[in-house]
Amino acid sequence: MSNKKVFVFYYEWVSTEGNHAGMAHLVKAFKNRHRQQVVLIKEARYQKEKDSIIKLWAKYIWLCSNVLKLLLQVKQKDQIFFTEYGGIGWQTKIASILNLIKPRVGLIGLVHLPLSILTDYYQTEDKLKKVLNLVNSLIVFGSSLEKDLLSLNIKPKVVRSFHYVDPYYLNEDKAQLERDGKLRVLFMGNLMRNYKLLISLIGSLDPQTFTFDVCLGNHNLKEIFQQFKNVNVYGYLRENELLQIMKDADISLNILEDTIGSNVITTSLACALPLVTSDVGSIRDYADESCALFCKNDTESFIAAAKHLQEDSFVVRTMSRQALVKAKSFLLDESLNFFDNFFHLN
Repeated sequence: MSNKKVFVFYYEWVSTEGNHAGMAHLVKAFKNRHRQQVVLIKEARYQKEKDSIIKLWAKYIWLCSNVLKLLLQVKQKDQIFFTEYGGIGWQTKIASILNLIKPRVGLIGLVHLPLSILTDYYQTEDKLKKVLNLVNSLIVFGSSLEKDLLSLNIKPKVVRSFHYVDPYYLNEDKAQLERDGKLRVLFMGNLMRNYKLLISLIGSLDPQTFTFDVCLGNHNLKEIFQQFKNVNVYGYLRENELLQIMKDADISLNILEDTIGSNVITTSLACALPLVTSDVGSIRDYADESCALFCKNDTESFIAAAKHLQEDSFVVRTMSRQALVKAKSFLLDESLNFFDNFFHLN
């Protein structure tokens, strides 16, 4: 067995803390496969606008101490993996320091954010490219982001994988259930969602035959749905609570401005939910016509898709079975196998 090590910097976000859907769960499973070779470094949550001076100093001390540990421990053959690269936090700062002091150590960044958000965050393309060029390789979870990053003519190699789903979400019984003619529609997530179009769709469908469960997470938008009697709005939910809502739903509605692959998509498929989704970004990396109805981003397109499924329970059951089949190609072990191969830990 090689004695090389992979040092993994990761966050445990409030929305996925301790559950089976976040990146923390993935890297912990990776650690369990390679206990001697994988070193996990959990980062302090970065909330610049909310943190007091004392908290910011504490996090700065955390940053300095961990960088010092890396400088003392990391060997040339080792690799450092940043799981939230390019976003908020310390990961790009750590990459900058290591790039100067230990330039031969392999640096890998996993990028989750669409190019439009990254460009807004860094303000100019040159600043973004400077950050991306600090690492040797970039991993993405969607072909659209892969294409966008390659268009920047950056130095690091861009490698595409897929967002995983844990077997915990597999709902084998869902595709066998009979429906009562009503359609229960689940809407999850908040990043790059089109709420204006969602409101228009809800208002255009018969409230006697459509019920909506809207899961907003930490977004405080409950008041915009108050006019609708057939809409249940949820804030932060524990994993078991959200899973029960997913099991009760008939379809997963995804009105997206963009997507590069997400746990909303993969867990919906695993719960055997047909997708009604915007045809944008990398969505076709995860779904095809057997399990999804792809829509233009206009009300008429989504109305037609929703009514089609509401009127034909056979189509819903067929697509439900195919969603489950599709989900099994993204199971956690497949992602772990990818990282084994990428980091040469087989």
